[in-house]
Amino acid sequence: MEKNIPPLTDVTKVKGPDALFRLLQSNRVDFIIYEHWASEKYIKDLSLENVRTHFPALATREMFIYLNKKYAHLVNKLATALKNMKSDGTYDKIKENTLKRYIKH
Repeated sequence: MEKNIPPLTDVTKVKGPDALFRLLQSNRVDFIIYEHWASEKYIKDLSLENVRTHFPALATREMFIYLNKKYAHLVNKLATALKNMKSDGTYDKIKENTLKRYIKH
């Protein structure tokens, strides 16, 4: 993500998201960079107002599910189940029901 920040930008690094969002809440920074859905949760939990998400994202990356090798026998079943859930709409319904509490209307 940092490679997409302009070179003359002043960057403050913190130890974790709590500190990051406390800086934002106390008006000690103008903006922060953090993962989208986790940010929405912090914004809601901290009741932050006048905070909005900027689009497009600075960076996107593929994410993968990793299983312990003792579950190797489940890989094909899991892949098939996810594919079926995406094709029948179940995946989108779960995503919508899970994330809708963090979407500002």
